[in-house]
Amino acid sequence: MGCRNPQKARRQVWKGDRNCTKRGLTKQDMARTSKGKIVSRRAQEQTRSGAGSITCRRWVMARDLARAELIREHVLPATGYVMPKKRDGTHEQLVFYRRSIEKLAELKARGGVCGRPRECEP
Repeated sequence: MGCRNPQKARRQVWKGDRNCTKRGLTKQDMARTSKGKIVSRRAQEQTRSGAGSITCRRWVMARDLARAELIREHVLPATGYVMPKKRDGTHEQLVFYRRSIEKLAELKARGGVCGRPRECEP
């Protein structure tokens, strides 16, 4: 009988009670994280290699630039947190989201991870 909880199924495979998970992962395809969670080796390697972190860093930098700019223009409050929202938000949140997207496009056009020339890439 199949296991509804994927983490429980992985644990059963890890202990040797089952041969493979519903998706076909065997013990050789799995690894333990530092917190003890059982994940696929592929997922762990992607996390360790930093796949996607460049995009994330660009977005965070674009968001920070947009926030600083909007605070200078007195659109956003200088204190507190305003989350950029794509829709169904306040006027501040919508403006903040649009400005963040514009800054992200500028950073991508300039090249490099951090918006500076390519020599700063790891």
